[in-house]
Amino acid sequence: MVVAQRIFRMDLYSRYDAYVISALIVSGVQQVGWSAFAALVVSSAVAGTFIWMTIILYGVGLVSSWVATVIVSVFYMGTIYRMVNLALAILSFIVFSVWPGAGRAMCGWVFNLY
Repeated sequence: MVVAQRIFRMDLYSRYDAYVISALIVSGVQQVGWSAFAALVVSSAVAGTFIWMTIILYGVGLVSSWVATVIVSVFYMGTIYRMVNLALAILSFIVFSVWPGAGRAMCGWVFNLY
């Protein structure tokens, strides 16, 4: 993001809207990527388990997405980033849990690494 901001000569004071939008995009991609990864891990772990264990695992996956939001908020400290990333964490985890094909399309290549 820093390289793109230097190429397009974006700084916080003259073009604050472009600065905020670019930071929202980068932090949002990080958040959605982690939520997709967490949803895929949970969906592969719940195969053949009891219903109570499935509920617990999906709860842990949702908490994992929230923890990722806290970590991203360390780098992007503004209130708008925290609100948007928290909404993205919850919504994207639910979407990727219901529709794992979308999560696999987004970050399925990570599972091929190990």
